[in-house]
Amino acid sequence: MEQSKAKSWIIVEWRKWKAENIPDKERPTTTDGLSFFVDLQAERPDLLDFEYQGDKWQIVHAWLLERRLVVD
Repeated sequence: MEQSKAKSWIIVEWRKWKAENIPDKERPTTTDGLSFFVDLQAERPDLLDFEYQGDKWQIVHAWLLERRLVVD
């Protein structure tokens, strides 16, 4: 899968995961992002099937930060 498509789908999955796992008033943290990533590895590994030379958690974390979906 192309990285740009993976990014789009991962953001969609994040929004679903957040709705089920984070109370409405809470701001998701990097720890929440890591929990999401672990769930993604287990339940949707197909979305992580893109080329990246480093740790895929790092790129997914960067995408979440870039969109201000999590805070450090």
